[in-house]
Amino acid sequence: MSRILFSVVLIGLLIYFTFHAVYGNRGLISYIEFNNNVDQSLKKLYKLKAERLELEQRVNLLRLQSLDLDMLDEQVRKKLGLAHSNEKIFSVNKDLATN
Repeated sequence: MSRILFSVVLIGLLIYFTFHAVYGNRGLISYIEFNNNVDQSLKKLYKLKAERLELEQRVNLLRLQSLDLDMLDEQVRKKLGLAHSNEKIFSVNKDLATN
């Protein structure tokens, strides 16, 4: 009788620890989800760093010591909506242009 009880308790403990090793807060599934979140966060970080670098380059073009007149003209037209009387302006939606 005690041998059967010991086996039942041992199997119960094995099932308990196996379940928590897979589904627990620090189990296998949580580990996989954590790694997926890290991968997504790294992709987002790299994208934001590239975006920041692009913006820094555009800002450098507008600095007084390295002023790019074409960039200045582009920004004035874009922000203030200015154009010469003989020009036509076409606006392109970025979302539609990528498709």
